[in-house]
Amino acid sequence: MKSSTALDVVELYPYVPYVQYLLPGSITMSIFMIVMIGGGTIFIDGKAAGCTKATS
Repeated sequence: MKSSTALDVVELYPYVPYVQYLLPGSITMSIFMIVMIGGGTIFIDGKAAGCTKATS
């Protein structure tokens, strides 16, 4: 009498390809970095031109 045991695969989360998780985060980080670099460039240019008041 030989019995076989079968295992069922249980997924807690539905299968979603990795790119669908990666894409929104990479787009958000790209926008964030563009804004930070652009804002820093504007700030440095304004400081060089004397437009920005230094606070102490």
